[in-house]
Amino acid sequence: MPLISYLITMCELNAILIDGKDKTTLMEDVVRLVVDGNEITVTGIFGDTMTLPGRIQRVDMTRNEALIENIN
Repeated sequence: MPLISYLITMCELNAILIDGKDKTTLMEDVVRLVVDGNEITVTGIFGDTMTLPGRIQRVDMTRNEALIENIN
């Protein structure tokens, strides 16, 4: 019987804040984004969280990034 091996990849994102033309990495290894009105809570792989005002501009799994537009 042949041995079958599986490649498992994780799909963490980098949360990036867009403020005008500036981009700032807020958190790496993001596993959860929760939108509540104008607030976004970002959670990392180890449970660290950050809540900020903003709106999700784009989530791109091919680039492993979530772009969050600053609304302040």
